[in-house]
Amino acid sequence: MLEIDPGLLCNNFLISAVAVQNPLNAKALEKIEELKNWQRKEFGREVIAFLRNLE
Repeated sequence: MLEIDPGLLCNNFLISAVAVQNPLNAKALEKIEELKNWQRKEFGREVIAFLRNLE
């Protein structure tokens, strides 16, 4: 478990970037400049899975 403030983990700016770009695969996730490498590594699969379930 990461003990990180939620605002550092995923701030509103990042949430907006993900919502606009709607990455449905790892390649698309890499194009989100606002997403840090550690965020992509730790939560990338979950983000993609969540967005795919919305479709």
